[in-house]
Amino acid sequence: MKNIPPNIPLGLCQCGCGQKTNISTKTIPRLGHIKGHPVRFLPGHHARGRTHSPEHRARNSASQRGRKLTDETKAKISASKIGRSSSLDTRTKMSLKRKGTRVGEDNPVWRGDNVGYRAIHTWVANHKTKIGICSDCGKEKKTHWSNIDHTYRRDLDDYTELCVKCHRRYDSELRKLAEREELRRELETERNTTESEVQRFREALDVIALGDLNRGPLIDIARTALATKDYV
Repeated sequence: MKNIPPNIPLGLCQCGCGQKTNISTKTIPRLGHIKGHPVRFLPGHHARGRTHSPEHRARNSASQRGRKLTDETKAKISASKIGRSSSLDTRTKMSLKRKGTRVGEDNPVWRGDNVGYRAIHTWVANHKTKIGICSDCGKEKKTHWSNIDHTYRRDLDDYTELCVKCHRRYDSELRKLAEREELRRELETERNTTESEVQRFREALDVIALGDLNRGPLIDIARTALATKDYV
């Protein structure tokens, strides 16, 4: 512990802060409290200036690892904090000290790629800066972050800046490709497929690729025909 400033009157905190201490209501030898006399330190001030070696901190950390508090202890801790609040200055200091220390993989609730659509786009927005110009049409417009391969991984290079119109067109084209590929897989896995059935599905795939507005019903008709072998 740091050296206590000399000649501090009894009744003032011995850490040197100059604040008055309380009168002890009981004698506690291990704390140096004597009933009816001022205590030496304000709560929390006895350790001011104290530093521990890295080895000491490591031992303390190891001794607490895996320790679980009982429900009774948790209730007591919770009750002791009711009505207590830190000053704005204290809260500001705590916030600045923690800032940037619990982000990314250092955060205990970090989930990696196992997050939803909104969370991954928030992550991209926090780590990548927009310039306000669509990478497709080159116009200065309101832009979105568009995932290139639609796998939504934490890969900043897999996101490009597109305006609303180009973003919708790009997603629509990917959906059409996915629908075409899905029908193709169904066709390849179906056994005993005749040449007429193959031709029927190829026509359906071609219409989807051309962006026919009625591609949804066509897909349903094609799938039903594949399941029932009913081609009319």
